Amino acid sequence: MVTTDRSSRDRRVLVTGVSGRLGGVAARAFRDAGWQVTGTVLRHPCLATGVAVVTADLSREDGLEEAWNNARPALVVNAAALADAAVCEQYPEAARRMNADLPGRLAQRAAAEGAGMIHISTDLVFGGTAAPYAESSVPDPVSVYGSSKAAGETEVLAAHPGALVARVALLYGRTDPGTSASEALLREALAGREASLFEDEWRTPVEVSDVAVSLVALAEAGTEGVVHLAGPDRLSRADFGARVLEGVPGASCRAVPQAGYGGPDPRPQDVSLGCEAALAVQGVRLRGVTEALAELADLGHAAGGGGSLRRR
Repeated sequence: MVTTDRSSRDRRVLVTGVSGRLGGVAARAFRDAGWQVTGTVLRHPCLATGVAVVTADLSREDGLEEAWNNARPALVVNAAALADAAVCEQYPEAARRMNADLPGRLAQRAAAEGAGMIHISTDLVFGGTAAPYAESSVPDPVSVYGSSKAAGETEVLAAHPGALVARVALLYGRTDPGTSASEALLREALAGREASLFEDEWRTPVEVSDVAVSLVALAEAGTEGVVHLAGPDRLSRADFGARVLEGVPGASCRAVPQAGYGGPDPRPQDVSLGCEAALAVQGVRLRGVTEALAELADLGHAAGGGGSLRRR
């Protein structure tokens, strides 16, 4: 990891995928930090105010060109992805196009234009047998989604050696599409359903606004290479779910083993991340689950548009 101060650079940023789980929150964080933000969407709207939005299919050359010409960015933050693991298993070529080819093309353009780049990757580039994973750990994915994201990392760093790859752990907190790990659980609770969560699958959940603010800090420090953005708590999916639903009247989740899982996507058992490189950058603070959930409860955590649930 290398950092070089870019705080005085032109503060125009292109954030791709601003209707997604992280993109809209990241766009707001850059806006609040004084950046001029242009975001891209494909089909779904961007709900962040103060962001110029371009509707473009970035997998097409003309779509990428339109987005670039509208933004004229000094920095690209690539949060666009095909992130549904089951869909990636069914359509591996589409996963490759969106998660590997597109990031590579964005990186090539950014490098040619002298712009910085942050590419959002995932903890699922790891196979789950050697946790905790450091930034220097070599990806060994077990799913099509993980493989396509690992290929995207390679494409980005080959095309733009000064780029930053940010591997992000399981996201929770309030997002525009309402699809974070906590929002999905709260939505199930509102519907009166009990979620089944793995008791032997471990992650290091991270609150989405912490990630967004950290991306701004990393960008302004000019950070290059690979960083991990993950919370300090290693939790099973079942333990995480219990913490999210604690104090919600009538809500619960059921702990089940991975054995017998019949889903279409292979699931690594433990992709817990260490994030020493990111935490070394001033302004990066990644809260533990207890602290972050308490603050979300104080604000009223929206459950995917279905109202608000507050913990007692």
